[in-house]
Amino acid sequence: MLCPVCNGLESLSTVCASCGNTAADCGPLSDYAGPYAPYEPDYGMVNGSHGTIVSHEGDQNCKHIVCCTQCGQSQEVAVMKWLANGG
Repeated sequence: MLCPVCNGLESLSTVCASCGNTAADCGPLSDYAGPYAPYEPDYGMVNGSHGTIVSHEGDQNCKHIVCCTQCGQSQEVAVMKWLANGG
């Protein structure tokens, strides 16, 4: 499965929940919580002795952060992944 936004196949734009203006894509959540990101993952969600983080949404969605161009608020948005055609 692949994220159409991460792969440049679709653009992501939504309405800000705070002020109603346009909120633009600021990248996938994994950029903010990945192994080289400045933020630590929530280890309250860790499963097993190897520190594997559990995703409750499975592999069906790619979480993105959208940032409002007007008020600066940010929020998470789930983007439905596409099935990759292996053939």
